[in-house]
Amino acid sequence: MMDFSKMRRGYIALMLLYVLVYSFILYRNIAPFTDYTDTIELMGDLLNLAAIAFVIRNHSEGSRLPWIWFGVTILFYTLGDVYLVWYTDFQGLELESPNLSDYFFILNNIACFIGLGMYLRQTEHVHMAETVFDILLSVLAAAGLIFQFLIRPMLAESEGITAELAILLFYPVADIGFLSGCFLLVFGTDIRRFFTRPNLILISTFLFMFTIDQLSLVGEVYEIAVIETILGVCWAPSFFLLTLAGTFPDEERIELTASAVNPRWETMLKYGRILLPYIFSVTILVMAAAIYGLWDSFFIGAIVMVLLLSLRQIYVLIRNQGLMATIRENERKLQSQNQKLKELNEQIARDAEIDFLTQLANRRHIDQTFVRLIPEEGKRFTLGVLLIDVDYFKRINDTYGHQIGDQVLQIVARTIRSVIRDGDIPGRFGGDEFILLMPETEVQDAALVAGELLRKIRSDKELTVWQVTLSIGCTSRQFIRSDYSVNQIMKQADDALYQAKENGRNRYEIYNPDVVLP
Repeated sequence: MMDFSKMRRGYIALMLLYVLVYSFILYRNIAPFTDYTDTIELMGDLLNLAAIAFVIRNHSEGSRLPWIWFGVTILFYTLGDVYLVWYTDFQGLELESPNLSDYFFILNNIACFIGLGMYLRQTEHVHMAETVFDILLSVLAAAGLIFQFLIRPMLAESEGITAELAILLFYPVADIGFLSGCFLLVFGTDIRRFFTRPNLILISTFLFMFTIDQLSLVGEVYEIAVIETILGVCWAPSFFLLTLAGTFPDEERIELTASAVNPRWETMLKYGRILLPYIFSVTILVMAAAIYGLWDSFFIGAIVMVLLLSLRQIYVLIRNQGLMATIRENERKLQSQNQKLKELNEQIARDAEIDFLTQLANRRHIDQTFVRLIPEEGKRFTLGVLLIDVDYFKRINDTYGHQIGDQVLQIVARTIRSVIRDGDIPGRFGGDEFILLMPETEVQDAALVAGELLRKIRSDKELTVWQVTLSIGCTSRQFIRSDYSVNQIMKQADDALYQAKENGRNRYEIYNPDVVLP
């Protein structure tokens, strides 16, 4: 799989080159290229289509669905441009509205909204119950402005609802949808997720799409031809931004920790979210007063009342934000304390099962391990045991002192840990006696470990000075659940250890039932 970062750099470079070349052609009015502007726009569409195909293919299966819909969005737009190019640039015809390209552009908008819904649902960004009020305030205010300056002039010039008018009216209505998508990402995004790069790019995408579409409609309604010409450069970059958001791998959308967010940006976003809907609301009233000349005392009083209500609501929201911040901080402290308490309890539990001097399992833990090793019903289980004793340990204590005796036990424990295998359980059985439980181990393999342990003890320089040797009893037994007996296998290991001592110590012996001990 190709690295997203390499693809992203190449994609950005190609799109910048496209925009620069296209802008230069328009600025210098270079013929015959200016006669084929729809073809040039189609080239940008094809670049975006290739890029979104790469994005879809390289995303994981779980995160691919939104980008498939965004790919469908670009595909419909490309098909619309293909139709335009064929009839305008190659056939030299002037298309009347509505035509097939208009329907492709409508499908393009619908697919884009579905893709946004999939993105929000997949990443669980939106908390609708908390944000629907702010979103509605902002969208309704924007819808009022769009209706006043775009839809109303279209209706005023029309003699009735025609197919052409319906198509034309679809675009400002769709723009309200684009703006809603932008507000959903702004108001409905968790503060820690808001600053992820895909999220910020998508917000910019929908805001950019809304802006250029509005400017295009303004140019068409108010017959400003230069706007349409200039904005021709902008359509491909709008879908470039959409695709660019998908060039970040899945982990880019993982929730950021609070420490990763710049506090200044976090504060600006928090208060910006609070202020924006009310700024929209007051603005729409002021513009209504300006348009219709409603500057009497009653309407001014209404504006002041709305402004005061907005300020009061903002104050309450800011205070609630502070209270929520305090609650979250207290929850964080409580979680931290609970974590520390959990770690302390775990440490206490470990200490209760670990021998303080040797850091091996203590007698209590070994007894519990014997219980945990009881085989399941119908299954056979082989357990190997080494019982290890430090030879003449009392003499070492009497000769060198208890401090050296403790050091000897620690070195022996460390050496035992160095020879065990995965799954073996070493422990201090008491005094100078150690034990090693070896699940699923035959006696021959247990004897190999015992031999390796003796070799390392004999080669240890410190232990040689103190004349430390070990005697080891080895045994192994296969059990079923009904005949599992700890006492039996421990007696076998103890008998083998006794035999090792009887045979001169500094050795290991394997349990042999044929040997009769006195």
